[in-house]
Amino acid sequence: MRDCWPDANQILLLQASVGRGGQAMEAWKQWSGSVDFEDLDTGSYRLLPLLYKNLESHQVSGPIHEKLKGIFRHTFVTNQFQFKSLQSVLRALQLRKVPVILMTDAFLMAKVYENVGLRPHNHLSILIHPSCIADARDIFQSLGWRALFEPDSMSRRMQRYRGITLTDPDEHAIELQWRVLDDESVNGDRSFRDHATRESVFDAEAMCPDAADVLLQIIVDGIKWNEVAPFRWIADACSLLDKFEVNWDYFYSQTIAYKKSLVVQRGLRYLNELKLIHLPESVLLSVNGFEIDPVEKKVFQFVTTAARPLSLLNRVLYVQLDYLKLTGRLTVVPHPVQFARYLANRWGLNSLAAVFNTSLRKIVHRRG
Repeated sequence: MRDCWPDANQILLLQASVGRGGQAMEAWKQWSGSVDFEDLDTGSYRLLPLLYKNLESHQVSGPIHEKLKGIFRHTFVTNQFQFKSLQSVLRALQLRKVPVILMTDAFLMAKVYENVGLRPHNHLSILIHPSCIADARDIFQSLGWRALFEPDSMSRRMQRYRGITLTDPDEHAIELQWRVLDDESVNGDRSFRDHATRESVFDAEAMCPDAADVLLQIIVDGIKWNEVAPFRWIADACSLLDKFEVNWDYFYSQTIAYKKSLVVQRGLRYLNELKLIHLPESVLLSVNGFEIDPVEKKVFQFVTTAARPLSLLNRVLYVQLDYLKLTGRLTVVPHPVQFARYLANRWGLNSLAAVFNTSLRKIVHRRG
């Protein structure tokens, strides 16, 4: 896979998994006749529980259907244990009065699919206000959770990343987030929290995000190149839109706040092309009218195209694009002093001389 979009067989699988009537049945017939069921890619395998449920609703039976049923049951049991771990965390946070918001994967299970067997996942994510992160980590530690990789400096990690992954003794994983998306937006995160509503989930109390915010997360986190084909975002978006009314004006404002106009434009266009869900014409006209920042175009091209993650050139491009996102200026050669200060903050260094020395060591290490 050279980019982040599904191939022909993956599109058929999507149509068979979330489509309806004749479209779903014709796609199932073509897909099942053209793939080796025992040699599926991981991205396709993740959709099989959803495929099983859709085929069951269309009263499809047969040998492959029984295999799908077994995969669904395995996913159901595995996820049950994961959600019990989340439940204990939510109750402990509630007891200490630490506000928590469910993020995309947990929200989809609780409020969209309403069946823990329909969506395999490696971890669940929750959002905690940055001011409460220390308390939250103390609570996790008291329950036996530990960081998958303990950072040298938590404050530096909070500046650079959106969360940290914690695991319990049974190796269940939760991503503890302090901001919504990889790219920081104070106004976007504030609106995200303000629009969340308190609900009972998994026999505990938690805040649930607005459907518009969930859709934005699904699109932004889904349309990225990954070694595991990331097209599950399409099924998630279709299922969400089928279940919830979206406040599109709020969706547009959040898209602009996070500077995600291009990825949202491409994502909604693609959903419309697949014809798996109806999108209002007014929505398509609105997103097609978004003004796209040149920096955003560069970032989009980079994150959606396959590249060697460990190559020196790829690392240099990533760092430069990250700098461009922060400064908002599209330049081939960054301002040397400003860029050095950016690297000092990124690497946790105290002087420009330390930046120079660290850069040399990194280059020598990569070439050695």
